[in-house]
Amino acid sequence: MDPNSPFENVIGDTWASFRSNAAGILLLCLLASTPLIAATVWEINVSDGGALQEITRSLVAAKLAGMAAQLIVGTLVTAAVTSLSLIEAQRGVTDIGEALRAAATKLPRLAVLSIVQFLVVFVGMLMLVIPGIIAALRLSLAAPILMDRDVTPIDACRQSWSLTRPHWAGLAWLYFIAFLLGVVGTLVSFPLLMAGGALGINGHYLAASVVGGVSSTILMVPGCLLCANAYMRLRGQMAFLHPSDVGAGEGAE
Repeated sequence: MDPNSPFENVIGDTWASFRSNAAGILLLCLLASTPLIAATVWEINVSDGGALQEITRSLVAAKLAGMAAQLIVGTLVTAAVTSLSLIEAQRGVTDIGEALRAAATKLPRLAVLSIVQFLVVFVGMLMLVIPGIIAALRLSLAAPILMDRDVTPIDACRQSWSLTRPHWAGLAWLYFIAFLLGVVGTLVSFPLLMAGGALGINGHYLAASVVGGVSSTILMVPGCLLCANAYMRLRGQMAFLHPSDVGAGEGAE
């Protein structure tokens, strides 16, 4: 990468952030497995007896409730990971409690942001894929912006779009490297995923839920840390954005 690029050594900084926050990240990954555990307990209880039709309805309800809870807790955990990285970058400390509180406070806005990002990227993908990839890249800093600043989801998207405009090529290269590292991470975690499946097949359903929750969440962690570190490299440029890009909901630095 160009030595003058704002993203020089950002991969190394992301790895350093992961190592320094490893304990907190592991706790957050364990937290992410709680919906799967609760849904598994529910399924075990309703499978013990009763009419087949009633059991089927209960199992479907357990699956749907588990998926909804997993989505909510997953959003909370990934936001907390982002906040954890931002706190460390700005103050040099690790505070998992503060990160979780920040994520919980902004959870409704994060949910709206996720929906907006999905719709924009989905429409872009329908337009011959390339626009969707561009949209995903240009909106990639919206979550760190939302966690760092007092803005609405729409303002976060607008600011991410403007902030990434001069740096789209550097970000594209950075995310391509991250994608390759993600493939490696998936291969490395494959034995863990297989272990979770084997536990489920052998009747160890709760253990399988924990392993499944942790392994699926930990694969999202590098992306959250990378976006947070990339945002911190560009954070100083927020003051130079056009007022129309900042939005009415902007808070103080």
